[in-house]
Amino acid sequence: MKEVWYEIDTLPSNGQWYNENTKIFIRPYTVRETLHLAKMKRDNDILRYNLQGLKAENLELEDMILSDYYFLVLMRNGISGTLEGLMIKDHVCTNCKKSSDHKVSVEDLEVEDLPPTEDFTVTVDSYQLTITPLKVKHILDPQDVSGYEEELPFFKELILAVEAITQDGEALTWNSVSEKVDIFLNLPAQVLSVIYESILPKIFPTFKVELICPHCQKSDIINIPLTAEEVKPFCRSEKSTGIDLSTIKRRSRKSS
Repeated sequence: MKEVWYEIDTLPSNGQWYNENTKIFIRPYTVRETLHLAKMKRDNDILRYNLQGLKAENLELEDMILSDYYFLVLMRNGISGTLEGLMIKDHVCTNCKKSSDHKVSVEDLEVEDLPPTEDFTVTVDSYQLTITPLKVKHILDPQDVSGYEEELPFFKELILAVEAITQDGEALTWNSVSEKVDIFLNLPAQVLSVIYESILPKIFPTFKVELICPHCQKSDIINIPLTAEEVKPFCRSEKSTGIDLSTIKRRSRKSS
């Protein structure tokens, strides 16, 4: 059987971290894939398996920005009709303070665009750090950066997102994650405060959804992280604090 692929011409990253000639395609799920994914529990396994429904020109799929990956998986569910939706339990309205449940479908989901690349550069004294949003490879091949997570939340993700460090214009190099950690720990303390205040929230996929309160009819815009488990075909997921995404109004072109 001939596979039908759809070219996706807009992404949350706006292609900022990719070659200008990059093209990305998705195809609908097959019955076999939905049955295989139903048995999977680990995010790494689900994420890796989903990659076979994506293809790209001038881009290694593991170098894809994680926000783009989740957007593409949601698009796959959209064209396949396989996303059951997410149930948000006991959301408390910020206006009337009453709680209610909300079911969110793929049509209600929105993936927020990432800021421009210059917003991911940190300059302190003679040091400059180049940081990227999390990539697929950061999740597929998690590195052991344990030892500081309790004092510094999301330390592992931050370390993995650091692409380059220069001092006085000269690149500081490392051959392992442990060497990168050692370099990072010897940077001026101000680097850490700048990253945690302005950079850290940007490296994670950001999803939004608008919830209309059934009691007062006022709306709340809430954020929520998704996991690979929650965007599996036909997955029914419940959240106690809200979900993310709202109308995927992005264009796609059919390609074969």
